[in-house]
Amino acid sequence: MLSVSSSSISWNGHNFAFIDNLPTDPGEKIVMDVATGIASGGRVTFAVPFSDTPKVMAQNFGNGDVNCHAYAPDKTGFSLHINNGGTTDITYIAKGPK
Repeated sequence: MLSVSSSSISWNGHNFAFIDNLPTDPGEKIVMDVATGIASGGRVTFAVPFSDTPKVMAQNFGNGDVNCHAYAPDKTGFSLHINNGGTTDITYIAKGPK
């Protein structure tokens, strides 16, 4: 059953938050995405750009060591450094101005 009021939305007993309820700056956005087959030194482009440079964290998949990091971010994307070269698949989180 759907229940809607000026302060909450409930669907089958599960409540949902409004954007204003989230503990983040309303002028910022958070993007989490996956990029596959990224080469060392390669560029990852955000699906929707930020209005200015965000902070970015990248993590590669698998059971191996954490061997990569994001560098040179700008409002459209970032570059990826892989310690031992090669290519990898990553999950990344970027937070910055809408």
